Amino acid sequence: MADDLPNTLSDYFDVVRRRWPYLASVLPAAILISVYLAFTLPPVYRSTATLVLEPSSIPTDWVKSTVTSYANEQLEIVQRRVLTTGNLADVVAEIDPYPDQPDLNLEERARLVILNTETERVDPFTLEPLAESNALSVHFYNSDPQVAVRIARQIANMFLSNAQESRTEVAIENFKFLENQAELARLDIAGFEEQLVKFKEQYGEALPESEARNRQALERMERELDAIRAQLVPANERKMSLEVQLS
Repeated sequence: MADDLPNTLSDYFDVVRRRWPYLASVLPAAILISVYLAFTLPPVYRSTATLVLEPSSIPTDWVKSTVTSYANEQLEIVQRRVLTTGNLADVVAEIDPYPDQPDLNLEERARLVILNTETERVDPFTLEPLAESNALSVHFYNSDPQVAVRIARQIANMFLSNAQESRTEVAIENFKFLENQAELARLDIAGFEEQLVKFKEQYGEALPESEARNRQALERMERELDAIRAQLVPANERKMSLEVQLS
């Protein structure tokens, strides 16, 4: 069978010459069907909005990994919040995306909007699809280009609003965590200061042979107190950063 396969250009021409009646009948029919479908099928327009979620200004090593939300997780949460029939019912009540289907109620129209909406992660600069990215493109398909643009704009605004709410929730959680860490550091400092006062009261009039040992213990406790005070400074800075971000 391998010997019967065409191996040269002339062999291919021979095959075409022998099979030209089939090509002459099938090719025009395929062209006519394609032209018919192109002119009879209704056009479908796609409107796209691309959203870029800026990364958090707080380093991830400042807060717990269970508190810090990454961009991909935030986009997933926002997408689940926005693309629901309850949220989109208000949109379709304002803008009817399917005027040719008057029998549909608001919930059915909202469900069709969800089916005709696509989301994909893209590169924020080239807009090429990516598996993981902090940029999201929202596509909406409709037979009316003006309706496609208006619905896509409404969905994009809903994404932005929900993304802002999600970031606010994360910032509040981070603020509470850092505030708790600062309070723990203040309690540690108060405990060491109390121990230092008791130590000075107890060993203030110590014997000469105990003076060197007491001085070393006092210096050690003062170093520990200074270390804790040094830890309190970045904690206060993180707290102030979160307060600015919350405002």
